[in-house]
Amino acid sequence: MKFSILQLVRYITPQFTFRAVESFDPSKELDIDMETFRVVSIIEPLDPIPGAERPSWSMCMRVNQEVKPGQNLPYEFHLEIVGYFGFANGLPNDLDMETFLKVNGTSALYGAARDFVHSMTARGPWDAFTLPMVSFADLAEKPAASATT
Repeated sequence: MKFSILQLVRYITPQFTFRAVESFDPSKELDIDMETFRVVSIIEPLDPIPGAERPSWSMCMRVNQEVKPGQNLPYEFHLEIVGYFGFANGLPNDLDMETFLKVNGTSALYGAARDFVHSMTARGPWDAFTLPMVSFADLAEKPAASATT
């Protein structure tokens, strides 16, 4: 085991709102789908820290769960979480720094978001809600080159 080359230095939660869904029926299965559940991340390089040799980045992640009529979910929520990342030396040869951050940074922040949502919804009228596990591997895929004429 060794430390990751990407380190989540700090994260904050500037926005979180949730509402209990009155029509939720705990005796039925949860009806979560990727149409109403969304995760969006935006990354930006930070200004260099004087004397620092390694770059640092910020990532803003938004996790939203809308509830459409008839959908059986206990909570609707909107979460914004901002992470600050630093790199140690070295990257896998086939990845650039931004791609590595997109996949691994998003995964790290999503883990923090899962804990936050679980903790906060535990104080609602329904049982605590745990975000589903998701994969961010597709963020490493390069967009197809467009043909030019």
